[in-house]
Amino acid sequence: MRRIFLWMAANRWLRYHLPRLGFARRAVLRFMPGEDSESALRAGKDFQKDGIAVVFTRLGENITRLEEADEVAAHYLGLIERVAAEGLDGEVSVKLTQLGLDLDADRTTAHVERMADRAASFGKTV
Repeated sequence: MRRIFLWMAANRWLRYHLPRLGFARRAVLRFMPGEDSESALRAGKDFQKDGIAVVFTRLGENITRLEEADEVAAHYLGLIERVAAEGLDGEVSVKLTQLGLDLDADRTTAHVERMADRAASFGKTV
């Protein structure tokens, strides 16, 4: 099953067309309220009003270039700051393969340490 989902995630046609289908949008709306950080932060505020903590994650899995890992790490560092600035009861969840684990374990470790340090400075965890 995992192989099928990874194939689907890598398929350009599905990646473009599936999210535009009404049933797909309705099925994931509560858990994935948008395709960008702003949408996720807005939803997080709404959940917080109901006393629900949130977990923020960036969709994706393996990367093919280390520059992608750097971009993902920068995204999460910014998101950690935004969550803290908005006063949200939320954490970020990262996938090590999205941070380059398959390409450079040392670089991945450095990314994770930076994110953990930044989160800890706000009293959060990763």
